[in-house]
Amino acid sequence: MKIKNKKTGHAPLLPQALSEALLCAIAPTLPEESRARALRAKVLALASSTQPSPAQLQTIHADEGNWKTIAPLVEMKMLYDVGSSRSFLIRLQAGGRLPPHDHPADEECIVLAGEGMIGDILLRAGDYHLAPKGARHGETYTATGALLFIRTAAADYRAGA
Repeated sequence: MKIKNKKTGHAPLLPQALSEALLCAIAPTLPEESRARALRAKVLALASSTQPSPAQLQTIHADEGNWKTIAPLVEMKMLYDVGSSRSFLIRLQAGGRLPPHDHPADEECIVLAGEGMIGDILLRAGDYHLAPKGARHGETYTATGALLFIRTAAADYRAGA
């Protein structure tokens, strides 16, 4: 039984042992110096293109971006929304509330300023809260105001959704 090439579907022209012997017998050749420099430059250019360029980096200053009202006394500013990854800010003014909700994906929250409650959990500036996929937490609210950074893959939090 002859083994066929996976790419072409054809049987090899030479037996494998003969092909290997011929390949081992071939002396390596180096390209001309100018060609070697050109190849080296191309490889280095390709390698450096995988590093973020200034055009790929994104900065949103505090006074930039659009805040969208999502509930009375609650606003959201989308920071990043590509594929299934989303990052945004939630700004709750004093008395702001968000209803209890389920999490179709992990949701990470860091309190940047102020303080508030998620269910019966008090969170202050610098605190981190994880609501794992499938979790449900109680109402999110604040008496004094708070600014939250949220990172999630859940489509429920898309701006305008």
